[in-house]
Amino acid sequence: MSRPIIIDLPFPLSINALWRSRISGRKIFVSKSEEYKDWLKLAEPLADIAMKLDGRDPINSPVKMTLTIRQPDRRKRDIDNMAKCVLDVIEGRALTNDNLVHDLRIHWDRSEGPARCIVTISALGGAA
Repeated sequence: MSRPIIIDLPFPLSINALWRSRISGRKIFVSKSEEYKDWLKLAEPLADIAMKLDGRDPINSPVKMTLTIRQPDRRKRDIDNMAKCVLDVIEGRALTNDNLVHDLRIHWDRSEGPARCIVTISALGGAA
């Protein structure tokens, strides 16, 4: 990979908001939450467009991924809860499988502007 792939996504949901469960008798049913479905409706087309503009097929080798997240407000959040939904969107689009992310870095962008998540994917070890 000669240049990084950059994908601009909406502010990611916390992993705590992704799933809903219900109990019926002795069984527990787990499904995507409505909030997660709505987020996916926004994020999936953005990832598709970014990859189409980039002109590359999904990567099938180990990568480094950086998530730069700008918050919508100043509430305290656990940064590590933000990665799951982003990895779900990237899989099948930028990467053949999210298990190819061997180096994951996440940091806050404290600048002013709209809430968002910039995903940068580059070759592992910086190799071109």
